[in-house]
Amino acid sequence: MSMTTNSNTADDATLDNDSVVADFPTGDVGVAAVRTPSAALPDRACWAVMENYAALITEATPMRALPLPLTQNEPAAVAARISQLPSRVAAVFLIGLDPSGAAHVQRAVAAAGGPAVISELDVVTAAIGAAAASFLRSRDITLRRGRVVVTGAEAAPRLGPLLVALGAGSMTTWRPYDAQDYPLPRMMAHNDLLIDLADAAPASAAPWRTLRMPSDPYDYGALVIPGLLRGLCRHQPTSVTIEVLAACSRALALVTAADEILPDIDERLLTPAVARHVHRALAHRQPSPIHDTDHGGQPR
Repeated sequence: MSMTTNSNTADDATLDNDSVVADFPTGDVGVAAVRTPSAALPDRACWAVMENYAALITEATPMRALPLPLTQNEPAAVAARISQLPSRVAAVFLIGLDPSGAAHVQRAVAAAGGPAVISELDVVTAAIGAAAASFLRSRDITLRRGRVVVTGAEAAPRLGPLLVALGAGSMTTWRPYDAQDYPLPRMMAHNDLLIDLADAAPASAAPWRTLRMPSDPYDYGALVIPGLLRGLCRHQPTSVTIEVLAACSRALALVTAADEILPDIDERLLTPAVARHVHRALAHRQPSPIHDTDHGGQPR
């Protein structure tokens, strides 16, 4: 799957709070990118990716997305900036922080009564979950009977709980220090799929049965984020739970062709399917959907 990225970058100047806040009309979503040498995106122009996500969200959802470039890279500072956005900002999509930093921001903003914060790793994790389900289906293996091995689980901490929520039959984590007693090729003789998040598996470990992180996370994130936001915007601000990510995964798998592991970005049913599944997942938890866009910044 190849995708074209925009080569334009945001102005390098740090925006102050007032200039950012004033630009958000009712029902907007912020796309916050953190520029830092230790980011999870070391080989990408982080702010250019931010602009690509903003354009995608504006085109595919009823919300207008505005880029929010941040040069302060401490999670506490990022959380403070996001928490100061006006209540009409329904959600913030966050790229550029590692898993620990992104989770810190999500917890801190939720505690402050701010908008829902969705990390890029959240949507990439949902896509990997869908790819796992589609792969097993292509082998005539139902997910509940599938046996999955994951390396480098710390790179996507929510993948394990997501696979459990999707009904995976078993999931085993493997680390390099396990190699002496449990070499990967021997393990894979008794398992169906290897999800190699650490990119540590030799090609011989599970030929034709290995999933890895995408070389560009945007390729996976772009499949999920428009529909996820369309589903979320019908409800009060809420955290993106494992159940919501599982809804995204199921929707992606549902619209994936039999000979593929993920749908094409141009699949016309993609965004509506994700939005519908997310809305249903949230409707079970929130009996009274909210149809206006002034959320008041208070979580349910």
